[in-house]
Amino acid sequence: MKILIYGAGALGCGIASMIPNNNLYFIGREGTVNAINNGHMNITGLTNKKIEGKAYTSVENMQEVPDIIFITTKAYDTERAIKEITNKWKNVYITHIQNGLINRQIIVDYISRYWGNPKELFASCVTNYGFTKIDEKNIKHAGNGTLWIEDCKTGRIINELFDQTPINHEIINNIEEQIWKKGIVNSVINPLTCIFNAENEVLDEPYLSKVIEKIVKEGVEVAKSIGIDIKYSEAISLVKSTINGTSKNVSSMLQDMRNGKKLEIEEINGYIQSIGNQKGINVEYNTLLYNVTKVLEKIHQR
Repeated sequence: MKILIYGAGALGCGIASMIPNNNLYFIGREGTVNAINNGHMNITGLTNKKIEGKAYTSVENMQEVPDIIFITTKAYDTERAIKEITNKWKNVYITHIQNGLINRQIIVDYISRYWGNPKELFASCVTNYGFTKIDEKNIKHAGNGTLWIEDCKTGRIINELFDQTPINHEIINNIEEQIWKKGIVNSVINPLTCIFNAENEVLDEPYLSKVIEKIVKEGVEVAKSIGIDIKYSEAISLVKSTINGTSKNVSSMLQDMRNGKKLEIEEINGYIQSIGNQKGINVEYNTLLYNVTKVLEKIHQR
């Protein structure tokens, strides 16, 4: 089976490192592509191995036709990725593992427009596995978790693939609810750790408890307004357990800020803010986080 990881960053390479006995291909930035092709890309921590496969900077350079494509880009690169994929191939199984609340719909729209019924070729995945990119040649497997897979034709194929791996995975019916649960967790952890420039443990401060509760309440209300029924008690419990369970983690958004990269704030708090404004829901805390984080992005971006 030929597997393409479109987005050879920490998550993409981390997931790939746990998939044995397959032909792996990668799309990534030049430094990462060179590291993979020269056998210098290393995963350390909970997994210790070299990444093996062929890497390219663009799908245009690939002669191979993949059987399954994993989109693991940053949320803001989703449209570019799916546009290139649908222009290059047809009838390839696609999944995505990303942060952000709007990626699924972007991918579904492109598949519907150019290939046909997305239910036959696409499944969403969500995970809370933790991988950190140290530099162009080194990624740390920092934390285990679960990978949730949408229950559909493509999802069942992906589930069989992950049966061959050490990845803890589960196939579920309501993947959009899981996307929103993770989105609400990210709406708290990611911008706040950027603002404080600190590991996740900073959010365990009692001074922040009421702020976190307000952020979660807004996210839950916005989710319900578009038909995603998440209980507040479940959401706040998930946020608190994630903070406690990942206290020494550096959030992906904080990693990006420190590296002078664009931040995934539009696709998380920005989206909650946008839907909240459309539905007449008070989203002042998400709006504040969005505005402050946009300033930080501008200050740090290279």
